[in-house]
Amino acid sequence: MKSQGFPLLVQSPGQMIKAVERFKVVEDFQDKLAAGASDGSAAAELGIPLVTLRRWTRRYRCDGLAGLLGRQHRSGRKKKSQALPIDRHQ
Repeated sequence: MKSQGFPLLVQSPGQMIKAVERFKVVEDFQDKLAAGASDGSAAAELGIPLVTLRRWTRRYRCDGLAGLLGRQHRSGRKKKSQALPIDRHQ
């Protein structure tokens, strides 16, 4: 599997630990599929939603371990500001 341009930039040791844990789950998922289990039963055995396992598998195939690092959500929207309560009793 060749990296498609996502460098393995780790911001913290925890991030790398999470990526390795996800890799192990993807590996277990693939092993169960190779043994003849269905997608759904393999996901149920692992206790992880099937859609998540498919996403992690796709990211690993495309980007290697870097694809399993946590991603920041960038919606392009500014964060909503919290309105402060108005004290009308002054």
